[in-house]
Amino acid sequence: MGVNIVHGYTATIISSANEIRELCKASVSPPGSTDGPLFFLAGINPRMWTPRVVVVRRGKSIVGFVYTKELTLAGIKTGVLYGDNTLSTMIVGSPQDRPELLRIALATLLKSNYVRGIRLLVPPDSFEIETIYASCGESAEVRHSAAENHSYLPLPGDYETFTGGLGARTRRNIRYYRRRFADAGHTYIPNLGIEGLEDAVKSLSGKSVIGADAGGIARALNVFSSVSRPWFAGLRHRDGSWLSVIGGWQESDDFTVFLQMNDDRGHPESSLSLVMRSYVIEELIANGVPRLRFWAGVGGSLARHIVPVPAKRIYLDRPVVSWRFIRLAAQLLSSLFPRRLEWVKDWVLPPTQVQPDSNLVATPEKCPVKT
Repeated sequence: MGVNIVHGYTATIISSANEIRELCKASVSPPGSTDGPLFFLAGINPRMWTPRVVVVRRGKSIVGFVYTKELTLAGIKTGVLYGDNTLSTMIVGSPQDRPELLRIALATLLKSNYVRGIRLLVPPDSFEIETIYASCGESAEVRHSAAENHSYLPLPGDYETFTGGLGARTRRNIRYYRRRFADAGHTYIPNLGIEGLEDAVKSLSGKSVIGADAGGIARALNVFSSVSRPWFAGLRHRDGSWLSVIGGWQESDDFTVFLQMNDDRGHPESSLSLVMRSYVIEELIANGVPRLRFWAGVGGSLARHIVPVPAKRIYLDRPVVSWRFIRLAAQLLSSLFPRRLEWVKDWVLPPTQVQPDSNLVATPEKCPVKT
């Protein structure tokens, strides 16, 4: 989609799935990593997103690449791009090259005629913040706001310590529903395997499980096939039917939850989500896992014990008249948005704060990568 030359580097935006898969040959990440091209592609819902990957070369050699994707609404490309680096999955390259990779990628994207704005999630005290404000001020309006997305649950050295740190009601519920589940003759199945996962997902999909839309399930299965260390577990009724399934992956010492489906409508009195999570947490603690991460956050009774992954949302908007008009119209009509489209306001309308504050900009001492 055109070539941009920046200070001796060549940058190209690619959107073809085949071209993105070819990046596996140049990736500095091990196969199955969450910053690999296959993981990026697997997480994209093609009905809502179009890949926009900036490949940066020095001569003929690939230095690295930066993943973003363009939002599509009702089949119309919006020109608004999104990238998330809070878990270090957006910028691929050697640590010393990443600030320059980000700078070149943003310069390239903001020069593209179809790009109206870019929305990024980045760590608050990081080279990303410093790079964005230092390099994008002349080509885009830059604003920021606080954000929450991923989260994690710290795990202590033993399960009794974990339950002892919960609130009295949550602790009582875990013990009550776990005992009730076991007394009823139901079974927790660890190390489920991909065939067991697919069987459970198929069974639960036919029971009107909340959140079990076909697109989300297909995305989850694609993601699991792209990581090197997936893990799955299930809850099975004594009659052999599936009650709940959970899935994610392990990377380094962390385990991540990406999918959980519970037959709550068929068993509203069983608190299946809490029972499943308690079994998984007990197993992970026994294996010495220090924390359990929840992709895109988590609700339920454990939510008060969850620690958000620190993040800032950065808004980059090209100062073009047509995009300013669209944002103004969205602001004037925002009160008329139906609830299911309220999230669009967060994408189109940046916050009013323009200048970085002292908690946002990374100082050289705080910045983990020297620039």
